[in-house]
Amino acid sequence: MERHETDTIKLPLALPHDKWAVVCLDPRQCFERYHCMHAEEQYFLKSLMLCDNIKVSRIAASDTLYDFASLPRDLNFDLDPNTHWLQVYAWIEPTACHSPEVTNKYLMIPSAHVFDVNIENYKKEVDEEVKVMEYSRNVKGDRKKRCKELMEMRDVIGCNLDAGAHWLGEEFVYAVGNLVVVSDLKGNKRFGTGHSECIKALAVNREGNLIASACESSVRLWSCRALDCISTWKLKDKPKLLALTRTYLLMIQAQNNQDSITIQLLNQPLALPAKQISEFAVYCVKPINESLFCACGYNAISLWSIDNETISAVALENPFDDEVYTAMDYNGRHLYVGSRKGRVAKLNAVSYEVEGRYKLHGGLCTLSVNEEVCAVGSGRHLRIWPLNFEEDLMEVKHDGDITFTEINGQNVLCGCTAGMMGVLKMDKQQYETIARGHTSEVLSLLATKDLIISSSKDGTIRLWNAAKQVCEYKANKDEVLCMCTCAGEEYFACGFSSGFLRIFSVRKCLVVGEFRLCAKPLIDINYLDSYLLALNSDRSLSIHDALTCTLVQHFPQETSANSIAVCTSNTFATTTTTAVGIKVWSVNPIAVVCTIPVYGARVREVAFACGSCLLALTDDLYLRLYSVDGRLLFEQAVGVPPGEVKIVVSAKAVAFMGLDGKVRIAALTFNENAPIELEEYEGHSGRVRAGAFHPEDPSTLYTGGGRGEIIKWQLKRH
Repeated sequence: MERHETDTIKLPLALPHDKWAVVCLDPRQCFERYHCMHAEEQYFLKSLMLCDNIKVSRIAASDTLYDFASLPRDLNFDLDPNTHWLQVYAWIEPTACHSPEVTNKYLMIPSAHVFDVNIENYKKEVDEEVKVMEYSRNVKGDRKKRCKELMEMRDVIGCNLDAGAHWLGEEFVYAVGNLVVVSDLKGNKRFGTGHSECIKALAVNREGNLIASACESSVRLWSCRALDCISTWKLKDKPKLLALTRTYLLMIQAQNNQDSITIQLLNQPLALPAKQISEFAVYCVKPINESLFCACGYNAISLWSIDNETISAVALENPFDDEVYTAMDYNGRHLYVGSRKGRVAKLNAVSYEVEGRYKLHGGLCTLSVNEEVCAVGSGRHLRIWPLNFEEDLMEVKHDGDITFTEINGQNVLCGCTAGMMGVLKMDKQQYETIARGHTSEVLSLLATKDLIISSSKDGTIRLWNAAKQVCEYKANKDEVLCMCTCAGEEYFACGFSSGFLRIFSVRKCLVVGEFRLCAKPLIDINYLDSYLLALNSDRSLSIHDALTCTLVQHFPQETSANSIAVCTSNTFATTTTTAVGIKVWSVNPIAVVCTIPVYGARVREVAFACGSCLLALTDDLYLRLYSVDGRLLFEQAVGVPPGEVKIVVSAKAVAFMGLDGKVRIAALTFNENAPIELEEYEGHSGRVRAGAFHPEDPSTLYTGGGRGEIIKWQLKRH
């Protein structure tokens, strides 16, 4: 390789004389910026020289690009928590200036870039889109996210309807489990992760560049374009409602049977928020301008004004006697307030005097207006009214009660309690369902070549093609606890809590066969060769004929199983409650061919992996690999939390799902010199008890969570 003479870059630094400064130098970026480096050559940093009469505290090298907010403790300075870093110290990046002209092998760079101590200037430099101060770029946090290399989130099914949804121009934002999701009408999605619990409330500002989301313990502020978390606030009380402007975040929280109002100033996240108790139960709150909010609730409509971080409340005229106001919206000229009895009041936006009173349908729960029409959700009906409310223009009936509505031009976004979210296109008089989901915990998942089949505590079985629901079967109170495919994926079988086994057609999700196997709930079923294996809740294992479901053999509770794992050959394995641990069975003839003792711990789950080997997870949090003849091939402690855990295995990886709502994944590399490393992924709310790999694509994983959400994960190819 050709060797060059030494290149030198001289960087004059404009160091302040009255404070300490940190100089952040990226040598590679420096040489690339000033055209001294070529991709086909190798380079070495020979020396770094400081030429000045200055004091140097320390010099350090790191693979991580830090900024002033993410500096590790041993490199940082002391700082009062109520003081901004840039007000006390200086941050200098010599490579942040414009590239000068190159002069042979010696470069004179006019000046280095110094971060301005002025907070407003810094605010504009960090992010012109987000008009609030971002104290930390959190480069170190971004690096931590990038370290997760095994799997990435590709799609989600479901929606948290109690959190609502809001337009963001041509896109809209909604919540699924612990996720903030931004999507367009074509289904292209972006995800925001970080909440540890189910998201209960969402809000966006009028400019459409900020999102606020709240779970029970925290509130997060996001930038819309990149969906990066800007700030996080911890909560002591449960949030009910959010309202957001460019300057303030208003939170309504439930506190000792009262609603408290909390105002957080966005550009001073370290400052203590203003807080006071509301005089009435709040059902809806909306911003009027940057510092004025309107709230409504039980027999009251009020304006909340913010001045010098204090909240002043002014009660408005009550349009109706003894009324609960449940919905409200503002279109710039008038304020519209809806009530539980189906009445709407129209208030002047300047004087706030009542200009009109209208009687619509009963049970009004949501309302949204623009300059021309008003969208009203009442019971199961979405109706579009002119602003004089003489006669409704359009009506759409849903399967459940309407929970939210929001207008954007000619499109109305709405959701209902049946787990559905849709868009009404008023100009075309068309309604399109854009999201569906279970309304309760997902109990089991089954992946076929073309479809995903899920069952839930909401009493439904749903078939999905990608994220779109194909068909639905309502089992009502008879819960589906387990599923498996049969007859070459043209049919699938479900085990119910009533002890019934029902066979469904994949094409139409219709019952084509029904059999009563036992009087106890069926917790696991599998087809193997010409037999059906069934396990009920009292741990009794029974083997039935695959076609007629007649009983072939029943095994008493003393030799019963906790779970069943089926191999592609005529072999299956069961875990037991006894010290035996694992039993390996054959079906031709039906007999135990091997017993594998697991001493000192109970086997939680077992699955076949790496061909005909058995992968077992035990109570002592060890993952053990056995041959079918009982030889221990590999064992290692894994970081799986105690409690109920389900494992699913593909040819490439093993996934762990449990009570904490996290999905843990590890590549199947059984090597003592390269131990298994688990990676944790968030997104689900509540426990995750269902998971399945795609039968033809072992890199695709589906998991189901506690709020009915289903997440599609994709293993990265290396």
